Amino acid sequence: MKQLADPDKIVMECAVFLRESGVVNKKSWKVFAEQFFRYYRKTILSYYGYEEAEFQVPRRHVTKPFFFLSVMSALFKIGIFGCSLRGLVDTLYLSFDLEKSRSTDRRLFYDILPQYEFILSYFNDLESTGKIEK
Repeated sequence: MKQLADPDKIVMECAVFLRESGVVNKKSWKVFAEQFFRYYRKTILSYYGYEEAEFQVPRRHVTKPFFFLSVMSALFKIGIFGCSLRGLVDTLYLSFDLEKSRSTDRRLFYDILPQYEFILSYFNDLESTGKIEK
């Protein structure tokens, strides 16, 4: 790719092809497309004028990570966050030190621990009574 006259242009043409082509519906093409976008992420972002920035502040320590993830999970389940579950977990991982790996945080986030299920029912009750704005 680096030996081409305009590698950024080729990357962008490939990105458009992978997003708009019907062949990407096949499993092998989906895997390839995911790898392509992961590998060329910085090139694609810079083409549109964005820079991938690292956080310049240290992650904040959370003393009760299971409780914190349960609250965030409950808030996600009632629709407070306008993002994907993976995006939210990745953001929390980059912002807070939960003393776990990213994959462990993601796995814990999918299920509210049984001892914290009351949080979800509490937020659902708040939402149904209109105490949480829509």
